[in-house]
Amino acid sequence: YAKGYNGGLPFPVEELTKDNQAVPESIDWRIMGAVTPVKDQGICGSCWTFGTTGAIEGAYFVKHGSSIRLSEQDLVDCSWGFGNNGCDGGLDYRAYQYIMKHNGIALEDEYGPYLQEDSFCHHDMA
Repeated sequence: YAKGYNGGLPFPVEELTKDNQAVPESIDWRIMGAVTPVKDQGICGSCWTFGTTGAIEGAYFVKHGSSIRLSEQDLVDCSWGFGNNGCDGGLDYRAYQYIMKHNGIALEDEYGPYLQEDSFCHHDMA
């Protein structure tokens, strides 16, 4: 893995820790509150939306110390112009392109519940 992604260069842990603090053996992000409850994509081939929103939700928690729930349905419905195909599949990098182009993604409470099917985009793109 390391050879493929960083050219086999050494990656000393000392450089990654602040003031050479001890690195814990493990961190359970569920206990920390960084992970939202289990979600179910159902019969819709939208795993790419769950991976994308989960990564952003986790990063948001690390930065802000609070959790958010992003809308997978927003990505299913609205990111078609970026090469994604709703319930017929998509790719995370295309979802990120959509999110960056539109300055974010809707919260689940704002956009509506996950439907397990393609629907019409009703995200306010303004």
